[in-house]
Amino acid sequence: MRKRIFNTDKKTLLLFFLVIYFAINLLFLTKFPFIHSDEPWLSGLSRNIMEQKDYSVTETFFDLYERNPHAIKSVFHTIQIFFIKFFGYSVFSVRLISLIFGILTLIYFYKLCNKIFNKSIYSLLATLMLSLDIQFIYASHFARQEIILTFVLIFALNYLFKYLCSFNSKNAITLGLIIGVSIGIHPNSFIIALPVAFIMFYHILITKKISMKDAIICFITLNVVGTIYIFLSLSFDHNFFTNYSNYGQQFGVFHSPDKKISQLLNFYLKLFFGVSGTYYT
Repeated sequence: MRKRIFNTDKKTLLLFFLVIYFAINLLFLTKFPFIHSDEPWLSGLSRNIMEQKDYSVTETFFDLYERNPHAIKSVFHTIQIFFIKFFGYSVFSVRLISLIFGILTLIYFYKLCNKIFNKSIYSLLATLMLSLDIQFIYASHFARQEIILTFVLIFALNYLFKYLCSFNSKNAITLGLIIGVSIGIHPNSFIIALPVAFIMFYHILITKKISMKDAIICFITLNVVGTIYIFLSLSFDHNFFTNYSNYGQQFGVFHSPDKKISQLLNFYLKLFFGVSGTYYT
């Protein structure tokens, strides 16, 4: 009974902190950090999709690089469209999405820490430290995708640990869907898949809590969702593979590993001297 009351007190304390944290962040949501060039670009495309009622449109206001439609950010644009319709097209409305997902990330991070530490005081301290991290605050304010991907990662890990001792095919499909849907947030969703995959393989090989069959089912589910995005992208642009590849080529995505390594020094020098275009360093 005492333990239950103790845990409830910690949860109440967390809830109180999150309410205050949300209220304080609302005060400077539109003021800090300064507007990033990606924010009007992404929200502008969302507004264009909303006005044209067509997900295959591109940015009419952006002509620095050739634009070709794809479905890989369609879920993110759908979320933005919902908030734009409800709150209007403003910095506040699109940044509010990130702040809400920031709060959700803290909630599920606390849950995840409870599963790892098994002590709510450690979980509370870890959550407090994360909430005050400047990069977390940046991500929770920028009207971009990072914080939503962070939330999906934490949520997926929570789901995996929750059902770890009784992991079955149904859990494998659900986990695959959770990660797969995030492809519609940003292509970097593969970053979410990697830690989940490593943890799953550990429990396949070492603890035997997950079977190889369930891991394959999860992998197949993830690939099915990815294939759906590819077919949607092909319906928007029949030359999707060529155009998407050419777009990445402009930014050195396909450079050889040795060429990428040779550019590391220059990259860190730019970070040190603050030569970073519209990005914060």
